[in-house]
Amino acid sequence: MAIFISFSFLLGAFCSAISGYAGLWVSVRANVRVAAAARTCYDKSMKICFRGGAFSAIVNVALALGGISF
Repeated sequence: MAIFISFSFLLGAFCSAISGYAGLWVSVRANVRVAAAARTCYDKSMKICFRGGAFSAIVNVALALGGISF
């Protein structure tokens, strides 16, 4: 039982680390693109903003579902 608990903890820590890194990586790049797009077109900047947020959310949900299935 202890091996299973240890494996589950390590899997959760790994998924959490990947989720945090992916979220920060996407948000930094999306913010730069949004700031550049906001100089010319509000609509384009909002589309970039929501797409960046959607990608981060999809990565987090996929990692959560992957952690639950194990």
